[in-house]
Amino acid sequence: MRQLPLVLLVFVFLSPSFIAQTDNGCKLKFTGKARKPVKMRSPNKNYPKFNDGEPISVQEFLTEVCTEASTKVPDPVPATTTMLVERQTITIRAFVLAMKRDPDNDLHIQIGDKAKPFKQNQIIVEIPPTNKFCDVRTRMMDLLRAEAPAAPKQHVFTDPPEVEITGYLFLDSHHGSTCTGSGGRGIKNGLTKSPVKSTWEIHPVISLVPVNE
Repeated sequence: MRQLPLVLLVFVFLSPSFIAQTDNGCKLKFTGKARKPVKMRSPNKNYPKFNDGEPISVQEFLTEVCTEASTKVPDPVPATTTMLVERQTITIRAFVLAMKRDPDNDLHIQIGDKAKPFKQNQIIVEIPPTNKFCDVRTRMMDLLRAEAPAAPKQHVFTDPPEVEITGYLFLDSHHGSTCTGSGGRGIKNGLTKSPVKSTWEIHPVISLVPVNE
């Protein structure tokens, strides 16, 4: 059997395509506890589609989805079951401004309606680990590596990609319920206050498609 040259083997194992297939967190476990069953919902849920599945903006999420959802939160928020208001699928078209890998292995992504400036209203969307979310997680990691080949654990995009993101509504109730504040979360990128304006998220993200595809 003919053996591949050592140089070729090194190239294969170090090439971006190989890394993209093996280092996207698909084999990691979710290590968080707060509302874990809701964060880890199956990508195959047949929830109603907000706005008939047509994409909305971040601002529309804040003024329409968030404000309406906030009136339908039970007390206490259930720790292990999905609230009725969270049982909807939402698509948002926006720019990916920043991202990081959280300690629980979720990909924390901040999106806004414009590519610049960073100081604009943003919301958080999250992609869990495990093979269930491997395709969408790989999509996000490919966008990261296109700008930052070393794939740092936290990154602010200099050329934010525009994407359509689809996923389920989720309240990060551990940080409160608000449509005007960050709940103490978010990448600041030098700002004195986080630009995140809601504790409502899209979580999990089940689809991510670059707009220029």
